[in-house]
Amino acid sequence: MELCVNTKLSLSGASANVKIYTISENICNEITSIINNISLSELMNLVGRHGGCEITSDNPLTIKTCDNEIEVVVSPANLLARMGWGKAVSKARENCKGCQ
Repeated sequence: MELCVNTKLSLSGASANVKIYTISENICNEITSIINNISLSELMNLVGRHGGCEITSDNPLTIKTCDNEIEVVVSPANLLARMGWGKAVSKARENCKGCQ
């Protein structure tokens, strides 16, 4: 996989470092077209279009799509993010039910 996105996203003062790896330029282009306005729901819609997802690590939070085309690695970037990290991981687990 190749690194497609390496950025920091913020929500209500909490910041997270986000790295997204993909297997193809087409998928990377799809991601980079939405990354500036990405939300959790958009991210989950994206992985849903790739067969769902599974979480392979909590810290950093590592999400892989079931078709193995995308890997998202998220880590807290500030104190506020670290304080709410457990809730963020729980929310990701609610949306990421695993692969069959």
